Amino acid sequence: MRALWSPTSWLPATKLALLFAVIAALGLTTGCSKMTVLPTDLSDPVRLPRLADAPPDARAIEVTFFGNSTLLFSDGKTSLMVDGYLSRPNLFEVVLTRLSPNPKIIKKHLRKASISRLDAVVVAHSHYDHVMDAATVAKLTKATLVGTVDTCRVAEAQARVPDSGFEFGDCERLVSEARPEASPPGAVPFELLRDDRVWARGDFKLTAYHSAHGKYGWECLDNALKGNVTEAFTAPAHALSFKEGISYTLHIEHPIASFIVQTSAGLSLDARLTKPADFVFLTTALVDKMSAEDRNAYWDTFVTQRKRQKSPIHVIPIHWDSLFEKLDQKLEPLPDWITDQSNTKAYLEGRANADDETSLIWMDAYSRLRVERE
Repeated sequence: MRALWSPTSWLPATKLALLFAVIAALGLTTGCSKMTVLPTDLSDPVRLPRLADAPPDARAIEVTFFGNSTLLFSDGKTSLMVDGYLSRPNLFEVVLTRLSPNPKIIKKHLRKASISRLDAVVVAHSHYDHVMDAATVAKLTKATLVGTVDTCRVAEAQARVPDSGFEFGDCERLVSEARPEASPPGAVPFELLRDDRVWARGDFKLTAYHSAHGKYGWECLDNALKGNVTEAFTAPAHALSFKEGISYTLHIEHPIASFIVQTSAGLSLDARLTKPADFVFLTTALVDKMSAEDRNAYWDTFVTQRKRQKSPIHVIPIHWDSLFEKLDQKLEPLPDWITDQSNTKAYLEGRANADDETSLIWMDAYSRLRVERE
C-alpha cells in the first residue's frame, strides 16, 4: 500500500488528516468499549406465523452476518449480499494509507462461508467500509453489482488498477442506460440502485428508500465524508476519498419474510417507507450521537412502525463491531472514543423489553439466522 504522506499525496487538507491520525493513535491506546455482546443462540430457526398469501413451497431463508453491515440473504435459489466488506484493513492502514480490496482475504472468507455464486452485491452507500470490496466480491461470485453512481465510480476506478482482477464498464453509459446489459462482455455487470423502482431477483424484491447518514460528532469528519464520488476518483484511495453519495435504507421482501437493512444511524428521509418487516438489521454505531428525540424517531421509524399486526418483530444490531479487526476472531465492539455503544445497547434493550412482540438478536461473525414460516 502506498503511504499517505508522499509528496504527491492527494490530501488538500493536511491538517484534517493529521487530526484524523492523532485521534486514531489515541484510540489505539484508550480504544476499548464498555459494551459486552453475548451472541444469541441461533441453533434453532426463527419460526414466523404463516402469511395468508405465502406460496406453499416457500421454505426458509438464511441470513449470514459478516460484521459491519455485510449480510448474505439466501433462500437456496437466489443469494444477495449487502456491501460485501471483507478486507477490513486495520486502523493505521485506514488512517495512513490508500485503500484497496484484498482479494486473498476476500477469497478466504468466501470459501469459509461456502460462497461460490451470488446473484447480486448491493451497496447501500459509498463509504469505504461499505463499497471498497463490493466489485471484487461481485467479480469472484459472478454477481451483478447494484449501487448508486458513486458505487459505480469506485468500481470503475478500481478496475483501472492493473492488478485489480476485474473489468468494468464506463459509468456514464452504465448509469444513463441503467441496465446490466450495458456492461462490456466479461466485465462486472452493474445495475443502478434507485428509489423510484423495485429491484427484483428470484423471489427477492428490494426497494431503496433515501436515508440520512449518522453524524460522527466531529464536524470536520462529517464534512470530509459528505458529497459524491466524482469522475476524478482514483484507486487506491484514502478512506476520506470514499464519499457517502446517497444513503439508502433497504427493504428486502420475500414470501418467507421481509427485512429492513439500515446501514447507517440516520433518520429516514423518505415518507414512502411504509412496508412492514419481520426483521430489522439496525446500525448501532453513532446512535449515541443522536438527540433523545432523534433516537426515538430512529427506533420508531425502523422498528415500531414496521411491525405487522399481531406479529413479532426481531431487531438485529449491525455495524456495532470494530471494522478495524479481521473476521478471523470473535467480533469486538467499536471503541468508546468512536461511539458509546454500551449506552446504545441499554437503549435498545429498554425499547425491546417494553414491547412483548419485539426481540433483540445479536449475531457474531459467520452467525447464521434461519427463518421459516409455520
